[in-house]
Amino acid sequence: MACSVKIKTLKDYGSAVRVFLRWCESNVIPPAQRLPTPESTLLRYLADNMEDVRSSTYTSRRAGLSLWHQIHGFNLQIDDGMSRRLGRAARLCQPEAMPSRPPIRIFDLGVIRNSLRVENDRAMAAVWACISFAFFGLARLGELTVETLSEPRDRLARSLRLHWSVRPAEGSAAPTVTLRLPTDKVQGPNGSDLIASQQQTSPSLCPVAAVRWHLHVNRAVPQDAGAFAFIDAAGCVRELTTDFCIKTANEALSSANLQPISGHCLRIGGTTFYLSAGIPELDIRRHGRWKSDAMFVYLRRLYVTAGRVFANVDTSHG
Repeated sequence: MACSVKIKTLKDYGSAVRVFLRWCESNVIPPAQRLPTPESTLLRYLADNMEDVRSSTYTSRRAGLSLWHQIHGFNLQIDDGMSRRLGRAARLCQPEAMPSRPPIRIFDLGVIRNSLRVENDRAMAAVWACISFAFFGLARLGELTVETLSEPRDRLARSLRLHWSVRPAEGSAAPTVTLRLPTDKVQGPNGSDLIASQQQTSPSLCPVAAVRWHLHVNRAVPQDAGAFAFIDAAGCVRELTTDFCIKTANEALSSANLQPISGHCLRIGGTTFYLSAGIPELDIRRHGRWKSDAMFVYLRRLYVTAGRVFANVDTSHG
């Protein structure tokens, strides 16, 4: 049963169960009424502090408890009507959403690139290649990096150095770099390809050049290491962590008095950049591997589309 969800989701659900147990401690819930959870305890827990958490957090916590019960052979009893009302209450009572994360801009990319000594620092070459590839390839940073050095993801479920392919120009098609993902958030175990194309208009930011240089200076990295693993100053192979990548980028931005970014700002920024450049939305959706209109969540400059598509409409049609 536990194998029915991804490892990261399983960890999130485990955190949800721990939150519930801490709530039981603080509310002096008898051990016999914790796990498995009777309906009265569950309803009290779900209704408590509803105005302090987002509805998505409420849903995740409930799903975590439900999975725990399924794994251990119990039923999580709750009236369907009451369940629907609690779900609606969670949406209505949730706190105001945090401000949307701003997209990273081309100017920001230039600042980061100019601050990194990619020519003589193999770690910086890996960081820059990762940032450039994530932006132009509309990749999730977590698909390219590891969370911790001590616990990298299963090698069968993450992108490795051996998954790279570099293609030269073919006819009218520019050179590209492709990274094969064995598993994908949307495609699942079928995986997908992340592709970034040459950017001749901004050669210093070009992801193809950045990845080629990273693969060259870190050529001693074994094929079964991460796609952006590098050789450190001591000559050892090190995986590129999300924190190190973002910390390095933010140090560069801070030195230029610019706002810091989070990992998702790269995917948001790339999406917004392509839309502003007039790339058709269908092509952006394919490039970012979206199967629905979820891509619009990433757009921070929707006025670009409105100004381009809905302006100066011929009034004779009215």
